[in-house]
Amino acid sequence: MNATDTPTAKDAAIVVRSRLGLEPAEIRRFLTGLCHHVFSVTTSDRQLSKQQRLTVEAYTLLFCVDFMSELGQRFNKEGQPEIDLGKFARLKSVFETLAE
Repeated sequence: MNATDTPTAKDAAIVVRSRLGLEPAEIRRFLTGLCHHVFSVTTSDRQLSKQQRLTVEAYTLLFCVDFMSELGQRFNKEGQPEIDLGKFARLKSVFETLAE
């Protein structure tokens, strides 16, 4: 895969195996966010080591900031979209909980 390819579930599985050392049981693509390059992964054992959990939390924090920064952006559209305050509040709550 090169930088211009859209990642697939197979690519996500390779990352989970190589970085976390876990076997994915289910992989689903999120339809929002970073160009649809975000996947939800459930592992077969569902047990993460402390380091694995910290890695997941770091990426969750990163993507919370990314998703919050997209709210209200036009992305080549006419007019300014309304900011979904409920979505912002949820992302902010997740971020604040993990950042403690």
